[in-house]
Amino acid sequence: MPEPRKRGRPPGPVKLAVDPEIAKRICDNLELGMPLRPSAECEGVPDTTVRGWVTAFPDFAAQVTRARAQGMKGLVIRSLKGGKGSSNAEFHLQRRYREDYGPPKGDLEQHKVEIVVHGGLPKRRST
Repeated sequence: MPEPRKRGRPPGPVKLAVDPEIAKRICDNLELGMPLRPSAECEGVPDTTVRGWVTAFPDFAAQVTRARAQGMKGLVIRSLKGGKGSSNAEFHLQRRYREDYGPPKGDLEQHKVEIVVHGGLPKRRST
């Protein structure tokens, strides 16, 4: 008697071909500074699929890395130019690329303020 057919995906990574046109549009979105998930979803591709492409295809991974760097570069240029939109660009750099542009981790401890009142609080005036 033949062995019953197994259900589900075959074991191991599934290599789906990367559509060059979709890959370019995703990278264009990344160059604008968009995160990966919305960049992929704008093009109708689940982010898990794009992450699989990044893992399976080194050329596509290099394109994504370059596009993300270009997006960061655009924010840096806008921030350094000053003028309209520069504070917004700086805000995005600090939040999105916290390791590179956020406050140093030790800095947070230095900003704590301790207030010590000697002799108690001043007396309240009666009204």
